[in-house]
Formats: sequence, C-alpha cells, structure tokens
Amino acid sequence: MESRDIVLCKEMASLLFNEAPEGSCKIILRADLNVSGDVCKFEYDHVNGDGQISWFAPESGAFSHEIGELLLQHRDFFVSQGQPAWVSCEFIVDVEKGKFFMNLKHD
Repeated sequence: MESRDIVLCKEMASLLFNEAPEGSCKIILRADLNVSGDVCKFEYDHVNGDGQISWFAPESGAFSHEIGELLLQHRDFFVSQGQPAWVSCEFIVDVEKGKFFMNLKHD
C-alpha cells in the first residue's frame, strides 16, 4: 500500500497532466501556502518538446482549489508524521519519464 503523500502526489500529477497544454514534456507547479492554509498562491509552467518554458492558466475554475486542497492534505500528512509544516513547494511532473518530483521549503 502506498503512503498517503505518494497517493496525494499522484492525484496532483494527474490533475496537472489533464490541465496542461497538449504536448507538454514537463509540468511545473510552484505554490506558496501560508501557515493557516487559507491563502495559496500558484504558478503553472510547462516545457514543450523544444525545451521552451511558458506559463499556462488552468481552464477549469475549480482547478486551483483542487490543487490547493491536495497540497494542504500533503502538508498535514507531513505534520502528522512529525515533520515541520512546509510553506512553499515546487512540484514537477516529468511526462516523458512518467515521474514526479516535489521540492519543499520550510520557513
């Protein structure tokens, strides 16, 4: 059985893949969350087959809310495991390799 944080990351990766422009080789989410979790700031980028990076805006109005909820659940899981609460992250989906990476920053 997969750890809760892996399950949440897979859900985020799936949402990002479905929302990113067609032909994206990498999808990058940068997020800042305040400590209480009631304010989140997002930036969405993608890398095309030529290696060019550009931002994209999600078409779904609920997308950022869904991603925010998953990020808060991820952070809460880390806290429940005795880890400090992180305040920002970079989440990268490597479409070509079928992998994701998450870099966390603490205060």
